[in-house]
Amino acid sequence: SLRARARDAAGAVSIRIYGRDAADSEFAARVWRAMWYRDGEWTLGVSRQQLAEHEALLLLLAERADIRVPEVVAVGATKTGDVLLVTRDGVDHVPLSTLPPTDVDDALLDALWHELRRLHDAGLSHGHVDAARVTVADGDRPGFTDLAGGAMSPSRLQRRIDIVEMLVTTALISGPDRAVAAAVRTHDRDALVSSLTTIQPVALARELSLDVRRSDLDLDALRSSLAEALDVEVPEPVNLRRVRWRDVLMTLLALVAANALIGWVTSIDLDTLVDELSDASVGWLLVALVVSQLTNVAETVSMKGVVTTPLPWGPTLQFQYATSYIGLAVPSDAGRIAMTIRYLQKLGVPTRVAIGQGPFTTVFGYVIDAVLLLVTMQVVGTSLDLPDDADLSRFITLLVILATVVVIGISTVFAVPKLRRRILPAVKETVLELKSSLTDPDRAAMLLGGIVVRKLLFALTMASMLHAFGEPLPLATVIFVNTAVSWFAGIFPVPGGIGVAEAGFVVGLTAFGVSEPVALAAALGHRLVTAYLPPIAGFFAMKRLERDGYL
Repeated sequence: SLRARARDAAGAVSIRIYGRDAADSEFAARVWRAMWYRDGEWTLGVSRQQLAEHEALLLLLAERADIRVPEVVAVGATKTGDVLLVTRDGVDHVPLSTLPPTDVDDALLDALWHELRRLHDAGLSHGHVDAARVTVADGDRPGFTDLAGGAMSPSRLQRRIDIVEMLVTTALISGPDRAVAAAVRTHDRDALVSSLTTIQPVALARELSLDVRRSDLDLDALRSSLAEALDVEVPEPVNLRRVRWRDVLMTLLALVAANALIGWVTSIDLDTLVDELSDASVGWLLVALVVSQLTNVAETVSMKGVVTTPLPWGPTLQFQYATSYIGLAVPSDAGRIAMTIRYLQKLGVPTRVAIGQGPFTTVFGYVIDAVLLLVTMQVVGTSLDLPDDADLSRFITLLVILATVVVIGISTVFAVPKLRRRILPAVKETVLELKSSLTDPDRAAMLLGGIVVRKLLFALTMASMLHAFGEPLPLATVIFVNTAVSWFAGIFPVPGGIGVAEAGFVVGLTAFGVSEPVALAAALGHRLVTAYLPPIAGFFAMKRLERDGYL
């Protein structure tokens, strides 16, 4: 909408012009917010007349509640269909943004919070609190302008967003400490506590978010300061987005992986696959099940070796099952790293070491993967037999997508100064903090030995599966295939590697002469005992760890 200034017989007035573009923009904004944000509401559309009437009604209701807002002079329409909202500002009221920071004392900060509470008590929300839309005047209470984004009978989230925007606005003007102190002095404590999870960039209107970026105000530190002043634990930010770009990317990647797997499944005679499954050796299937569970023991050993703080054996073993459960919800390595940090912090491990442990062991895992591939490649190199008409287009597609994502990610880190300053020092600090894991022989043996044994146990699980279906391969070959697939599925951002791992196993096993029905049956069996059954126990393990205070 456009804004203009004019004068009538009583003095200066403000004119807000709602044209076709304003209605279209508002409709597009509502659809976009409904698609991407949890607080968005689906509406078929809104007319220019409705936009003007909405703001006029909010102003009238606020004025009736004795809140300092512009006076509604008139609402009218032009011959071209544009709708006008004419208001008159308070004579002495000026935007807060026009005041120098030195003029913003604690009394004014307290008054701003009092007025926001009055607005909420009147059953209204503002929807866009910033220094340009808050007005102040000598000898009078502060007020608000531009209630176009406000709401009647606002939801709890809309009230929390008002509180967060007021906190951020005052922090930008007076500094975080004074802003937090004013909020705690004047506003409802329960409302402030409930707003802690909403202090995040996505909760802010676009202009205010840009102001935060330009000022380098740390919202995480602001949330921590408010939590400390309220004497409560710092909560995790609530997810305000309905959909994130990462979710879209992961869905697309999962579809590509699923398409590859479906392609192999549909190319195989299902009757033949059923026969292979029914003829499998039950004894070897049981061996595969037992061996696959021993991987959690090896993972527990390696985790105990990476930190100097003693870790309890039982809870740490349960923790390995818990990570298998969380791996189905988020990309496996990312979920495991985040959960590991939380677990170690609960056990008293320093935060820096806890944060570095996950990436540290993951990187070492990739290094050991590379070593296993190089060693076994010398043995299996002459056994690799790809048919002349082999169709690897699906597999190549996965590789190209993965390589593109990795290159873009690394390039972004080095190209964006803010990311570079945040990530590279953390990597260097992690290496320095955790280098003792390699210089201490006992810890190095536990760390590296646990990782190697875990990977070999996964390979032995696949070897047992192949024996169960009657087409065994040499152990070196199985290690090569299992390592290649686990490395590929681990870095591919699909939850639990679903679809990616199965497709990789089919490609790898058939390349070494295993028939497609057996390769698919072995892949599904391997994934069943290593990825799909453990999360069942992992759910109960996570609940017990949470109950016992380990998560």
